[in-house]
Amino acid sequence: DNQTNLFVGRVDYAGLVITNPSRWQEREFLRVKRLVLDVDPLTFVEGGGQVVNEAELDIDRVVLTGKSDKLFELLGDNNALDISKALKAEAKASAGEQPGAPAASRPYEIGKLRVRVGHLTVVGGDGTARRRVLLDQDINFVFEARDVTDRNEKETVQKPLQAMLQKELTKAATQLLFDVGSQRLRPSVTEKLLGEK
Repeated sequence: DNQTNLFVGRVDYAGLVITNPSRWQEREFLRVKRLVLDVDPLTFVEGGGQVVNEAELDIDRVVLTGKSDKLFELLGDNNALDISKALKAEAKASAGEQPGAPAASRPYEIGKLRVRVGHLTVVGGDGTARRRVLLDQDINFVFEARDVTDRNEKETVQKPLQAMLQKELTKAATQLLFDVGSQRLRPSVTEKLLGEK
């Protein structure tokens, strides 16, 4: 659903689905419930600094997938990293830059930023016989920041977001290890209770 009106500076999409690169058999990467940007349109056409008054990204579901069935190896080689690398290469190509050259960015300002992720699915062993869902749960992760600029992005977005994600991933990994441990214990407990071999 596209309710965008560029004349008034509103970008408004609902129901977006972003698929994975062809390297992955798991097709879906993101299911976006809503993406809304309230921008100052003149700042995007006149040059100089671009002004986004408010940006909201409401992600219904993220599917992180990797070839490894081990969580920590999966974090080093997965679909999200592939997509991130492709977007950076595309941005450099559209700006007419040589690969490997630092990107020339325009100054920008975001008055209010809000990102929400509702559900996280982690799939290990994608495209292999070991494929399995390692994690599939609602997380309702919300990140908010104010007065983000090209000069303070690292302090206002990257570092706080990374800290929050590490906390969430540690919590998810702990729960995952507990679940895996419980699954391994159940058959042996059943065998002892029922006297099975």
